[in-house]
Parts: sequence; C-alpha cells; structure tokens
Amino acid sequence: MPRAMTFCSVSVLVFLLGAGEVLARPPQEATNAPADASGSREKAWGILREGLNDENADKRAKAVRALGLLTGNVEAEKAALRALQDKKPNVRMAAASALGSMQAKHANVELEGALQDSEPAVVLAAANSLFLLHDDVGYDIYYDVFDRRKAREQGTGQRRTQHIQTGKTSAEPVKP
Repeated sequence: MPRAMTFCSVSVLVFLLGAGEVLARPPQEATNAPADASGSREKAWGILREGLNDENADKRAKAVRALGLLTGNVEAEKAALRALQDKKPNVRMAAASALGSMQAKHANVELEGALQDSEPAVVLAAANSLFLLHDDVGYDIYYDVFDRRKAREQGTGQRRTQHIQTGKTSAEPVKP
C-alpha cells in the first residue's frame, strides 16, 4: 500500500469502487454485478487485503477501520476478527471498533474476550462495540467506569473538605 494512503483515502476508495452495493456482497455472490463493478470490487478488496497484511501497524489499523464501513459482509467481519488478535494495540482497537461499526452480531464472544486486553483503549473500544450491539456487558463496562470515576471524585471531594475543616493534607492522618 503506498505511504500516502490514509484511512480517509481508503474509505473514499472503498465507496468510490462501489462498497455500499458491491463490496457488501461476498465475492462468490457477485455474479449478478456488472463486469466493471466486479473488477472494481476485486480491486478494492485487493487494496484492503494489502493494507490488512502490511508490516506497518498503522497501515493495518487504517485498513481495519475501513472494514467497519462494510456492514453485513462476512469477509470483512472475519478480517476484523483476525485483526482483533494482532500484536499491536492500535490494530486491536481498530478491529474492536470496526466490529461494532459493521454491526457484527456474531462477534460478541470475541469482543467480550477483548475486554481482558492489557491495553485500556482496546477494552473501551470493545465495550463500545458491545454497547452498539446491544450487549449488556458493554453497558456494564461503561457503568463501572462511570461509577469508579464518580467514587474517585467523591473521595477527592471528601479529602478537600477534610483539609478545609482540619487544615491537614490528606497525607496526614486526621484524628476525630
């Protein structure tokens, strides 16, 4: 994939080559497509496959993000699921996001597995996708994050109040 190829240009390329109608169908269902559309579809898929297999993790991530535009496409879903196992966290994050964007309803188990990822951005992307797929686990993750933040803010507020009342910092023990 050329160095100048960005996510935006990949996305534009996918749609210009008929992604909405042609790429959404798996290659074996393209028999009813006009000959030029079939060639365009194959060219677009070739570019996406090249990006998905690139050595550069940023290029792989951009290609995976483009897959998120292809709702209802089995090949795109499989490619995003493979990318969810990538060594690089930015690719895994893009894969988790793409699965939600493409409404990959069969990816819930894999997305729930991504909740155990060591990279917080991957976990949040997986939670967001689960939320988009109407999976309660995604909602629960968001609620937990909000609840912890709220508790942390309340704890900070209590320490500030305590400092104002006693004149002591939170590091100093407060005696009743």
